[in-house]
Amino acid sequence: MKIIVFANGDRGLEVLKKINKTFNVQALITLTTKGELFKKVLPREKVFAIENINKQSSIKFLREFESDIFLVAGFSQIFREEILGVPKLGIINLHAGKLPYYRGGSPLNWQLLNGEKQVGISAVLMDSGIDTGNILAENVFPIDADDDIKKLHFKSNMLFPKLAEEAILELKKGNKGKIQNNNNACYWHQRQDKDGEIIFDKLTALQVHLLIKSLVDPYPGAWAKLNNSKIIFKKSVIPDILIKGIPGKIIFLGGRGPYIICKDRAILVTDYNCPGNQTFKLKSNMYFK
Repeated sequence: MKIIVFANGDRGLEVLKKINKTFNVQALITLTTKGELFKKVLPREKVFAIENINKQSSIKFLREFESDIFLVAGFSQIFREEILGVPKLGIINLHAGKLPYYRGGSPLNWQLLNGEKQVGISAVLMDSGIDTGNILAENVFPIDADDDIKKLHFKSNMLFPKLAEEAILELKKGNKGKIQNNNNACYWHQRQDKDGEIIFDKLTALQVHLLIKSLVDPYPGAWAKLNNSKIIFKKSVIPDILIKGIPGKIIFLGGRGPYIICKDRAILVTDYNCPGNQTFKLKSNMYFK
């Protein structure tokens, strides 16, 4: 099996480590600034940086490999239809969401934000739609109480290598996977920094807590404006003690805090910062409005 891997980050690196032991990895295609990560696994002459995968020169370059499979593991560019027919058996996309329920962008973040009890990940035979192809392999794992988005990325990256291997073997056997049920399909948009704003009078304490957990490093963080300062929230707890009041009000109770009142009750913020003002402290009776 001759395979080209398309990847940018840790997901692709973990997958590459696994399949490079079993299959003939002809090349690793990455973006112009990410190549060094993969040269730890493949010889330098097998790592190629391509700025635009859909340019005719790029497609011509890929055809010359006469590959059996392309494997996409966290590659940020959308493959145009012309590329789909280049590998003999097809293109496998590793998607960090349960399909067809979590098509589209930021699927791990959305699964955490939506309060799911477990995460689904999928290996899909790419077609001309967005995350609409047949499912070749899939897996689920539980979301533990202390899991944030960083931990979910780590857990999924440990499972993707085996999922990729299963999908490759399915194509090798001539299996094309199971068709998705479009009646259950839902697309989610790619999240941006502005989507991380906390509006305390509109979100419950649980919703605020999940938003904070879903945007920790490497993401820019959940945030709210206090006067002219942007406060980044890094960690929170839904306290055992029930505190209610005016949403957005900051209080300290028994020397502990800051608690911030949300739509239904208060949340306890245990880590935060104010970029550009490292000495800033939230104080009692301040308000987020």
